[in-house]
Amino acid sequence: MFKKKVLAIILCRNNSSRLKNKLSLKIGKKTCFEFFFERLVKCKNIDDFVIATSNNINDDYFVDFAIKNKVKFFRGSEKNVLKRMVGAYKSLDKSFDIIVRGNSDNTLIMPNIIDLDIRNFVKSKKDFFSPFSKNTIPFGYALTLFKSSSLIEISKKRLNKKYTEHIDNYFLDNEQKFKILKKNMNKKYYCPNLFLTLDTKFDYERISFYASKIKKVPLKNQGLKLIKIFKKKKMKTTSICQPHFFPWIGYFNMIDNSDEFIFLDNVQYNRRSWQNRTYIKEFKSGKKKWLSMSLIDSTRSLKINETKITLENLSYLKNQLYQNYNETKFFDKYFEFFMSIFSKNIDNSLSNINIEIIKEICFLLGVKLNYKLSSSFDISEKKEKLILQLLKKNNSSNYIANSGSVNYANENFFKINKIKMKPHNYIQSSYEQLKNNKENTFLDGLSIIDVLFNIGDKASLLAKKHKIRFHDSIS
Repeated sequence: MFKKKVLAIILCRNNSSRLKNKLSLKIGKKTCFEFFFERLVKCKNIDDFVIATSNNINDDYFVDFAIKNKVKFFRGSEKNVLKRMVGAYKSLDKSFDIIVRGNSDNTLIMPNIIDLDIRNFVKSKKDFFSPFSKNTIPFGYALTLFKSSSLIEISKKRLNKKYTEHIDNYFLDNEQKFKILKKNMNKKYYCPNLFLTLDTKFDYERISFYASKIKKVPLKNQGLKLIKIFKKKKMKTTSICQPHFFPWIGYFNMIDNSDEFIFLDNVQYNRRSWQNRTYIKEFKSGKKKWLSMSLIDSTRSLKINETKITLENLSYLKNQLYQNYNETKFFDKYFEFFMSIFSKNIDNSLSNINIEIIKEICFLLGVKLNYKLSSSFDISEKKEKLILQLLKKNNSSNYIANSGSVNYANENFFKINKIKMKPHNYIQSSYEQLKNNKENTFLDGLSIIDVLFNIGDKASLLAKKHKIRFHDSIS
C-alpha cells in the first residue's frame, strides 16, 4: 500500500519474575503468544515479520513456533532489548523504512488501529511514535513505531539500562533530537484506564475474560466492544483532597489516576496546610522556600471556601516568580500564564482560586479532571467518616488516599465498608532544575510552578508516569 516498507519485530521471552512462562499460557486452545501473533499478521500495512527472542533456553518455544510457521527469527540478549531489535533487523537480507515494535505481551492488539497508526506515521515523516506517551486509548491496543534509521542511530550510542531495555524512554527524554508523532486517536476509543498488557496473573485472567467476550465479534469492531464492556462493569475510582495552592506534580498524578476528584472545599482552613502556600526553589540559596499568600481573615473557624486572600498577593507572586525563575528555560512561556490564572480569580474564595488554578494546569498537562465539591454533598461527618460518606454518595468503589488521609484512615476501615483503598504513594522523578553556584541538589516536592518553568511540556510525562490499578471483578 505504501512506498515505505514496514517490518514488525516481535519481541518475546518467557522469563518473567511476576508471571512465569506467561506467553505460553493458554487462552482457549491457543497460547497467549499464538493469540498475539495471529492478530498481528492481520495488519494490512506490515510487509514482513521477524521474531526476536533471547538466547535463554526457556525461549526455545518461540524458535520452535517460528520454524513450524515459517517465520524468520533471531536470538540475542535477554535484557538489552535495543541490541536484540537491531540484531533482528540486521539479520534480514533486505531493508525497511518503518519498524513496528511488536511487544507480544500486548495480547489483544487491534490490527485496524495499528494500520491507522502506520498510515499516519508514514504521512507525518516523523522519527518515533508511542501509544503509551499521553495515552488516551487502552493499554495494549497499539504498538510503538520507529523510523528504522532512527533506531540504528541510537543503537550506536552508549546508553544505560534504562534506555536499552525501554527504548521509548530515550526518544521521549530527548524530544529535541527527534520528530515525535503525538497520538491523535478518535475520541470514541478514549479509555486510558483499560489495561490489556500481560504482566501478572490477574492480567492473564482479565485478558482471558475479555478475549472470551469478542470471539464472535468482527475484528474491526472488537476495540469498541471491549471498551463498552469495560465501562459497563468498571468500578469508579475517586480521590478526595483539599484544593491546594499551585500543588506539586504528585497532586496532578492523583487526579490522572481518578475517574472523579472531590475537592474538600468546606473543611476548616488550616494555616499549616497547603491551602495558601507552596514550595518553590529560591535561586539565591538553592533551597526550598515557602511561597505564601496572605489572607484577609485567617480566623480558625473559617472554612476554605469562606477564606479570601489580599489583593497585595498579586504583586508578591509576580516578584517572587521573577526573582527566582526568570533565568529558567521556560520562564517566558509560562510566566504570563501563571499570572493570568491567578489574577483573574483573585476576588474568589481561597478554594475557588485554587480549583481554577488546578483546572487550568490540568488542561495544560493533558490531565482529565472530572470533579465535584464536598460542599455540594449534605454531609456533617468529619475525617474518615466524612471521606466514607463522600465515597458512598458518589457511588465510588475505589479510593485513592493522599498522605494526609492515610494518617487517620486505614485500608481495613474502608474494606469493612466495601470500598477498596490504596495510598497514592507517588515517588517523584528528578528533573533538571535551575542551578546556582551554591547549592545544586535536586529538590523534590516543589510546586508545579518549578516543574513547568524548568522542563516545560515534559511535566505532562511526570504527571502521568505513576499508574494505580484496582483489580476490577471479572466474573
